[in-house]
Amino acid sequence: MSSKKRTRKSKKDSFHGGDALLQAIIKEDIDYVFGIPGGEFIDFLEALDRRENEHNDIHYIGVRHEQAAGNMADAYARVSGKVSVCCATVGPGFADLIPGVAPAHFDNVPILVVHPQMDKKFDDHHRLQQGLDQLAMMKPIVKYQKSIDNPNRIIWGAQKCFKELYSGCPNPVELQIREDAFHSQVEAFGQKILEPRQYRNIHPPAGNPEAIKEAVKILKTAEKPMIVSGGGVASSGAWKIMRKISLEYGIPACTTVMGIGTISSESETFIGATLNGGGVFNSARDTDVILALGTKFSFILGYGKPPIWNANAKVIQVDIDPLMLGKNRPIDVGILGDCRVVLEQLYNEMKKAKIEKFPEEWLAEAVKQRKDAIEMEQNKMKSDKTPIHPLRLVNDITEFMEPEDILCTDGGDITTMLTTHVDFTKPRAPRTYLTSIGFGHLGVGIPYAIGAKLAKPSAKVLNLSGDGSVLFNIQELYTAVSYGIPFVCVVADNCSWGMIKNNEKSTWRRRESFCVDLDETGFVSIAKGFGCYAEKVDNPTEIKPALKRAFDSKKPALIHVPIKFVSPEGTQMLKMMRKLKF
Repeated sequence: MSSKKRTRKSKKDSFHGGDALLQAIIKEDIDYVFGIPGGEFIDFLEALDRRENEHNDIHYIGVRHEQAAGNMADAYARVSGKVSVCCATVGPGFADLIPGVAPAHFDNVPILVVHPQMDKKFDDHHRLQQGLDQLAMMKPIVKYQKSIDNPNRIIWGAQKCFKELYSGCPNPVELQIREDAFHSQVEAFGQKILEPRQYRNIHPPAGNPEAIKEAVKILKTAEKPMIVSGGGVASSGAWKIMRKISLEYGIPACTTVMGIGTISSESETFIGATLNGGGVFNSARDTDVILALGTKFSFILGYGKPPIWNANAKVIQVDIDPLMLGKNRPIDVGILGDCRVVLEQLYNEMKKAKIEKFPEEWLAEAVKQRKDAIEMEQNKMKSDKTPIHPLRLVNDITEFMEPEDILCTDGGDITTMLTTHVDFTKPRAPRTYLTSIGFGHLGVGIPYAIGAKLAKPSAKVLNLSGDGSVLFNIQELYTAVSYGIPFVCVVADNCSWGMIKNNEKSTWRRRESFCVDLDETGFVSIAKGFGCYAEKVDNPTEIKPALKRAFDSKKPALIHVPIKFVSPEGTQMLKMMRKLKF
């Protein structure tokens, strides 16, 4: 990979608002800024340009649509565990950034959103691109907002945003700066930059010792305990201690989508990556104690409700967000704190209480159910029929990619199938599976792949998209080509909006529809036009060879795979969820 190089090395004797913002984010060890330029914050971009050329410790990635800027920052944080910045100009640029921030909000991913606002002197004067209440528009999808109109307060404002970003539950924060503040000179007192340890907490919070003891008392009485490992385990780096508890005590463990990889599918206690998995589905119904770690009881977990979950099961919930404790499902013990720190406390207390390993029969049955579910799908996953069955495509992708490589997915039925079957062939490492699960936003796949590759350059990165979703941001292939960021995009093409078509078939008994059926698109021609490697695959035996050719090209690549239209598995779960009482 290479970034665009610029030979100009202009310097400024003065210290403007743009310089101030740059110095504040450098102090927080920010590696990347993603965005599209605008005149209202050009001082910041100029400062960034000079810094990148002179020190090469921070990089600007210019995208083709602002949504992609937010998605790339989001993906970079998911994979690396580090914060990055996305930015856009006023008005339409800002509005286009909103769909890039929303998936990060709903999946609890921390990013810094930076954008300008018009000079105050133009307020209510009908200037071009003026008139949006930008703070009001962004408010629902960020946990903190700061608006700065004084250049001497930019560093302070940025550090206030970082303070909020690193406090409590991860989530985007927003910094709005007036254009005249960006342009104006900063006085000496406004240039003071504190070290992060001087203005924010740098140690994760522990759980209340009494709550830890209550949780252990419940576990000591359990006969059929179950661990649910969520995104909080991934973001806190708690997977080692979680696995230790699961293995030493023989507790069946599953993940949520955000927690995929936090326990390996090769582990003897692993029972599935989603609630729809065979081992998980039945265990949820029969468990007597649920240890929910860093996860919401959202639709991904059937809201924690019966009959999907045992109504009488006791619940121990660990979360860094106090508002998630007891939400949707009443709990017996809520532990507020960082998952890694809390699990270390819990493990030590379990040792003190001399808890013994739980009955092997409980774990054995859950593991068997998972193996049976995998066996039932083998005919589809190994099918040589054409058109290619989507599960054959999923099988070959997951067999080809190594555990440390990164899978991104975007859009509809093919995402559902990959998520459900992601653990069937090989294990996944933590922070290697990316999708917009909380918001379900389309168009994230290609930007996610770019952000992921920047975060982990040594890994292969593959994005699997549907034919509808991939066109939302296919222009970002140009971004990848421009900066030399290689990854492979596989387009699973069933010529339809598959999820809607399945709904129409089941609910309205329609075989054809004016709004869901699509014509085949020339994806190969589009990708080649951007300068990518590209090919079309119609034969299932050519999937893996095509993947090898694409990765060997060392270029951004696209593989177009026409697939059979099928209805995904999991309809039983969906029917049960529709009947839940709220």
